[in-house]
Amino acid sequence: MKLWSLFTLVLAIVTMGCSSATYVRQKVPGEKLSIHKTRATFMGIETVKCRHLTTLCPDRCEHGGKIAYFRIDAYEDYQKLSDYGDPKQETFVVQIKDGQGKTPKTTSDALVLVVDDLKQGDTVNLEWIHTYVDDGFVVEPRRLVTRLGN
Repeated sequence: MKLWSLFTLVLAIVTMGCSSATYVRQKVPGEKLSIHKTRATFMGIETVKCRHLTTLCPDRCEHGGKIAYFRIDAYEDYQKLSDYGDPKQETFVVQIKDGQGKTPKTTSDALVLVVDDLKQGDTVNLEWIHTYVDDGFVVEPRRLVTRLGN
C-alpha cells in the first residue's frame, strides 16, 4: 500500500463518528478539467454485470462489480476549468469493487469504508474532480472523489 493511501485510510478511520465517517483525498493526479462540490443523497449499492467484450470478459475483467449511486441535490461550488470538463451532474456513481471483488485502482480502501458506513437515504457532502490522466501507459479521463461525508 502506498504511503499516501495509508495516510488517507488512517484519516478516514480517525474522522469516523458513531454514525458517519468522512473520506478526504489528499492527492489528485492529472490535469483538472472540472471541480464539483455537492450535497447528495446516497441511493444505495448495486451489483452490475460486465457487458464489455474483451478477452477477459465477463468473469476475469475489472468491469462491473459493486457500484455506489448518489443523487445530486444541490451544488455548493462548480468550476469548469477546461472545454472538456464535465457539466453539472444530476447523479454520480462510484465503482467500489470490480468484477473480481477487488478495490479498483481509482478507488481507495478508505473511500470504500465510508461508503460501507452509509445508509440508503443519507445526505452527504460529495466532492469530485474530473481529471485527464496520462501516466505514460494509460491516457484516460477519471472522476475522482475528493470528499465524501458530513
